[in-house]
Amino acid sequence: MSTDPRTRSWVEIQPQALRRNFQRIREAVSGSPAIIPMVKADGYGLGMEQVVQTVEPDDPLGYGVATAEEGIRLRKAGIDRPVIVFSPLPPSSYELAVTHDLTVTISDVDSVERLIDAASRAGVMARFQVEVDTGMGRAGFDWQRVSEWGPAVASFVSDKTSWEGCYTHFHSADTEDDRATIAQWRRFTEALGALEKGSGELTHACNAAASLRYPALQADAVRPGIFLYGGGVGPGVTGPEEVARVRARVTLLRDVSEG
Repeated sequence: MSTDPRTRSWVEIQPQALRRNFQRIREAVSGSPAIIPMVKADGYGLGMEQVVQTVEPDDPLGYGVATAEEGIRLRKAGIDRPVIVFSPLPPSSYELAVTHDLTVTISDVDSVERLIDAASRAGVMARFQVEVDTGMGRAGFDWQRVSEWGPAVASFVSDKTSWEGCYTHFHSADTEDDRATIAQWRRFTEALGALEKGSGELTHACNAAASLRYPALQADAVRPGIFLYGGGVGPGVTGPEEVARVRARVTLLRDVSEG
């Protein structure tokens, strides 16, 4: 009896194609901004640890994940680069994040307080980045209210906290209509200009689509995600190399009547 797991269906993965997609982003961006590959959702289903192992030789700044648990997996895999959790955390996850030296996304003042409390109890540094909502509507501080939340967040900065940067997310950079993306960029830069000192040096907004379509908007870092894994970035831009393919064995052919 066969024990080959490929007797029915399987996924074939080309790691070097993924690496070449990463390198294409690096070649496309101007001014040598840092690259933060997104490896959330188990590396988009291809295996987070395997993805990280593939791109590590290309010296990314760090990695982006969605949960503290994903970040812990990277720490257990031996990754000591910055790991940024890009989704808001449930209250129970702050202690996990700080004890594994993860950088937490902050979208409201309550989140800063929870983070600092967890870090204080653990006796470690509280690291965070601020997400600015410029139109996505998913998470982040409202860019129009920066005069309210900016000073509030800055008041928490101390020798025990590290405000490491600010970012936003373009919601439709993969379309040919550039008006929304340009508007979001303008809002983001306006918010950054209004922030006090202490807001970190790292700013980033571009996913892969924006990196390839809008080279002038790359700030200090870019965050390629689905492009690395073979996902397209919209019309008018050459797509990535194919990284994964689902295959299955044909086990039965049938003739059936129409209808």
